[in-house]
Amino acid sequence: MAVLMLTDFMNVLFLFMIIFLMPVNVVMRMYLPLPDQQIDHKSGYGTNGCFRSQHYNGKEAEKLEIGVDILPPFPKDNTDRNRTSPFAFTGNKFEFRMVGSTLSISGPNFILNTIFGKEFQLFADELEKAADFKKALHDIIVKTITEHERILFNGNGYDDSWIEEAEKRGLLNLKTTPDCLPYFIKEKNIKLFTEAHVLTETEIFSRYEIILESYCKVIGIEANTMLDMAKKDILPAVSAYSKELADTAIAKHSLIKDCACSYEEEIVKEI
Repeated sequence: MAVLMLTDFMNVLFLFMIIFLMPVNVVMRMYLPLPDQQIDHKSGYGTNGCFRSQHYNGKEAEKLEIGVDILPPFPKDNTDRNRTSPFAFTGNKFEFRMVGSTLSISGPNFILNTIFGKEFQLFADELEKAADFKKALHDIIVKTITEHERILFNGNGYDDSWIEEAEKRGLLNLKTTPDCLPYFIKEKNIKLFTEAHVLTETEIFSRYEIILESYCKVIGIEANTMLDMAKKDILPAVSAYSKELADTAIAKHSLIKDCACSYEEEIVKEI
């Protein structure tokens, strides 16, 4: 899965918050899906359906046509049905769906909240000094989406074609924890957390070392467990099965001298 550059992610996510004027709830999918219910993809806003026109073109919520007049109207589900998306817009909130199964949500939460706070600051600083608020907001929308539309993707995030597409767009594809962790201690990210008074530089490097040490220990435990399982369970089972096949072949030959035991012989050779 392609991993976003932090600046791209912060800008686009918060821009959507401004556009929709809705609260963000973190549910604990990092390309960002563009919500079809909110944005008209037929308006020619770019290759990924991004804003490049003169105004926001939203869609009203649609009703489900069931063909029965006596029943009350049902609204169509406007949530993101793409279950391969790590960061989904689901009607009235963004859902973060890529926390590891053994990971506490506290880490992603404080990082996301720091990102949110920084983007609020950047956009607010520009909008508060604007003579024409609506024009300034429009200019921010056009500028930010145009600069960061490379992270918008509504296709199958599990397919290899997305990996190729992400590489063409210049997105990172960090596949392992050791690949990802060095970005946590990059200068711009240290600046982000220290300026927000969320973490000190010492705390950032401490977390980096603790996470890396924990990763190494877990990998070691898993590797030793795998070896233990192989020695105590898998290899004895293979040995017992091969003995059973050999005994079967011997029993067949003792009963019928010219009996073919090709099945047993081939399996024993393979294992």
